[in-house]
Amino acid sequence: MPARRSAARRAGTYIAFENDVALFARQLKQLGLAIPWVGSASVASTTARNLAGPALDGVYSVTDYNAAVGPRAKKYFDDFSKAYGKAPDTSSSWAYDSVLLTAEAISKAGGTEPGKIQAALRSLRNFEGTEGTYNFDDNGDGLRGYSVVRNDNGEEVFVKHIEFEK
Repeated sequence: MPARRSAARRAGTYIAFENDVALFARQLKQLGLAIPWVGSASVASTTARNLAGPALDGVYSVTDYNAAVGPRAKKYFDDFSKAYGKAPDTSSSWAYDSVLLTAEAISKAGGTEPGKIQAALRSLRNFEGTEGTYNFDDNGDGLRGYSVVRNDNGEEVFVKHIEFEK
């Protein structure tokens, strides 16, 4: 008779919406499942932490944005917090980096002709954004690293930044 495998001792999730993250976290706690959990960027969002409360304590996330990534990320954090009275998260940093990258590509292209902007964008190397350092490949994908963070008493705690070979 084959040996039975033990129950999972850790979990990984990709849950796109913050309200679903909060619901899932609360359900895990209600069921008494205290397992290490690593989730997608939505797990690190302010909204998920506010909705889930202590149910997200100790949960890790692989996220796009954290202020500890570099000087531009820190400045963005400070400026956003001052302007809006709350910390930014991935949703706002995605949009912010998109505008920065588009402006850089238009400047490099010398105008707004779509083909030239596309070529300029693909040629960008070592562009410092709020989410990390971008390098574009031939497909136009803006390659950059990710941050690992942990939820701790309602706060996002930086663990480390992981860069990938470009």
